[in-house]
Amino acid sequence: MSTALASLPPMGPPSSAQAPPGDPVRASVGHLLSRAYTLPCSTAAQAFIQLVQPTSRFQLALDVLLPLLDPNTSSELAQRILVSFILYSLYAPHPISINPFKSVLFVTFVCEREKAVTAANNGGISVNEQLVWVLWKILRGDGNDIGPYSPSTLARSPLPPKLRATNLFLDDDMYNSESEIDDYTPKSQQITTTMTTITTVVTAEEDAANESIAHAMKLLLDARERVLTLSEQRSNLPSPFLDILPSLPPTLPSFDLMGRLLREPTMSTNGSIAIADLVRTEVLGKFVHECINWLDQAELQEKEGLISDDRFTKGIQNLCRFYTSLIKLSLVDAALDADTAEMAHFSLRHSRFEEANHLYRILATGRS
Repeated sequence: MSTALASLPPMGPPSSAQAPPGDPVRASVGHLLSRAYTLPCSTAAQAFIQLVQPTSRFQLALDVLLPLLDPNTSSELAQRILVSFILYSLYAPHPISINPFKSVLFVTFVCEREKAVTAANNGGISVNEQLVWVLWKILRGDGNDIGPYSPSTLARSPLPPKLRATNLFLDDDMYNSESEIDDYTPKSQQITTTMTTITTVVTAEEDAANESIAHAMKLLLDARERVLTLSEQRSNLPSPFLDILPSLPPTLPSFDLMGRLLREPTMSTNGSIAIADLVRTEVLGKFVHECINWLDQAELQEKEGLISDDRFTKGIQNLCRFYTSLIKLSLVDAALDADTAEMAHFSLRHSRFEEANHLYRILATGRS
């Protein structure tokens, strides 16, 4: 990495990226930000992670990276793209909704989009169109699609009309939730505010419930990327955890978790029902429905050229295999139209895939 960086010409970082005397880490980060713009974004982000200790990354991001997003700095477009990706990658692969920098990225998106839209309305093309698109991808949770490309390539690449800023929209409510840095504004716009501290008394029961939910959320995030251990799978599930389970993406770790929960005999927290029965009655139908919605959206994005990976194909294959296994294990009755109608329609619609075709024949036979 150091050899690759040394061979690149410096971009000329703004003063905010300069390290104070005697701080080798910040000096290295400043060096990275000034020279890594021709490397893939994922490579540059990995270099940042290797340079900075985990306990120092958040503070250094606040001090060094965030100021570079300020449009009033002298930061070049490629550098702002690189900073945006690093801020995203620090908390990947977790959902963007729990990234503490999401609001800053969203505010930047809104400001830059307004400039681009104004330029378009005046018959021109803003120089920041590519930054708007990069931020849009990141805030939609598709930041990994940007990883293979260098900031300089992204900054120079022309965008098709459908990906211009005038056609890119985000839901404000998704990115305006409170977090530690949600009150960040560029230095040129900062105002003095008075904070009032409100003391809230938390009971022992509430504290235990919050701890249970936090533990369950951690397991949920882990389940997106790996298979949970037996002890993790046997953890009692608080109600909010059950509400979130349907939002898991149609990936192998998600299906593995659901499959194990559907066979888990441990009693739930209140002891009135087994976890397997609870998940089957309260979660399974919603989970399948949300998987179908997720895949419909992925199919649309693939047709529009917004994604280039195989998430749609793999998702269909995994979902159909998962549902077929549920039928074989008698967790789903293929003869019940009410329970299988949505999946039957889905498998028929995608019967060009072998797994979907096989599932549809099973469902059709079960109804005959």
